[in-house]
Amino acid sequence: MKKINSKFPRLIKEDFQAGIKDPLVLLAQGLGSGCITPMQGTWGTLGGVLVYLLALTYGVDYFNWMTFVIFACLAGIPLCSYAEGKLKSKDPHSVVWDEWCGIWLAYAVLPFMPASSMPVDLWLIIAFVLFRWLDITKPWLIGLMERKFSKGAGIMLDDIVAGIATAAIVYLLGLLAAAI
Repeated sequence: MKKINSKFPRLIKEDFQAGIKDPLVLLAQGLGSGCITPMQGTWGTLGGVLVYLLALTYGVDYFNWMTFVIFACLAGIPLCSYAEGKLKSKDPHSVVWDEWCGIWLAYAVLPFMPASSMPVDLWLIIAFVLFRWLDITKPWLIGLMERKFSKGAGIMLDDIVAGIATAAIVYLLGLLAAAI
């Protein structure tokens, strides 16, 4: 029998089944996007990007979108605490609601990017890569949020700070690109 390459994306059946049994866990798992391994956070973030692009495609206006994102961030704290308890694991890798909220915050500046020769699609990719790097490496304040807080707050706050930091850095890069 041929051995399955563990680096090939695959579904973590146990986590996904837990989500199927409980809609709140499934929501915390990014509708299952957090159950794909390896790199669950990256797959989860891609799920958040998809939701963002769908909102854009269907013409959700900025004010309503940001109201939803703020609500999602606040609701994410009890949601992630709940999922952590149900999955019986501290900060379970399959819980990616925090990644969804973080990337949505990172993308909050995209409609306001200074005019430059770089297309918005490129800024979308730059923000995605920068957000993932900040979320994985957890420099300074981002790591402090994860260490200082527990349960849902610890799960959510590092990604919220990473998303806000990404938005600020991307906007500053946009100003630089427009000046060149």
